[in-house]
Amino acid sequence: MDEQRIAEQVHAALYSTSKEQQEAAVTAHYAFGCTFHDPLVAVAGMSAILAQFRALTWLPAIHSAVSSVHHFIRTSPFDDRDHNHDTDRDTDLECISGSALQGTAHHDRTARDGTTARDGAVVVVVVDAVVTFVLVPGLVRLPLRILSHFEFDRSRRIVCHDDVWSLREALAAWPLGLGSLYDLWRRVNGAVSTAAIVGLVRLLA
Repeated sequence: MDEQRIAEQVHAALYSTSKEQQEAAVTAHYAFGCTFHDPLVAVAGMSAILAQFRALTWLPAIHSAVSSVHHFIRTSPFDDRDHNHDTDRDTDLECISGSALQGTAHHDRTARDGTTARDGAVVVVVVDAVVTFVLVPGLVRLPLRILSHFEFDRSRRIVCHDDVWSLREALAAWPLGLGSLYDLWRRVNGAVSTAAIVGLVRLLA
């Protein structure tokens, strides 16, 4: 479907070292009042979103390996209380409210796979990729698995972009054997926490 193709193109442009590609992608495909969230920031507006990705253009290189791209149509209900874009709200509520702001007139949209999106339903595309940020060529790199959720309005513009990070890849890639120590710590922590929980359950039984 069109939204899936757009999401792939936007993802490739944003996670690049090209300022021109980033600006073109946001200008062409993001809606007015769009929002962006990741584990560190929550911002609204095209200029603010561009600013968050601008730092990537200072890196020597970025490599993105996309493992999967899929879409779904969400039919979660919403009401007027979700329209204020309070950054302290749950991300899903912010995304839904972003779509709600696009209007309330009855409208159907049939995707190429035959699925129909009605008012109160939104198309979400998820791009699952491992993005490797090269900090020092040949020496220091930071791989990070990022699940990018792009939510579209009826005009096929992005109203909410939500990035979820998995730090496992980044920690496992630490130099000087620190990645192996991290894996060892996980196994020890798993064994200790399991024994503690089992012991507590037996004590309370």
